[in-house]
Amino acid sequence: MKHYTRGQFTITFALADGVAAAAVTAILSQLKPGAVIDDLAVDPDGPFAGTRRLIINYREPAKKDN
Repeated sequence: MKHYTRGQFTITFALADGVAAAAVTAILSQLKPGAVIDDLAVDPDGPFAGTRRLIINYREPAKKDN
């Protein structure tokens, strides 16, 4: 049975501008082969006025202990 480690990426963006495709691509390119995206969500209450957060929850294959 495969074992996975969990992780999360968060991108804060201005509501008027949206999230740049290049930013999402750069974040997703950091995942290991075999990673699974569990959930994507937008938090409408960003940390600053007029902002939102894109939250990506994922799992990556864990390192094998040999």
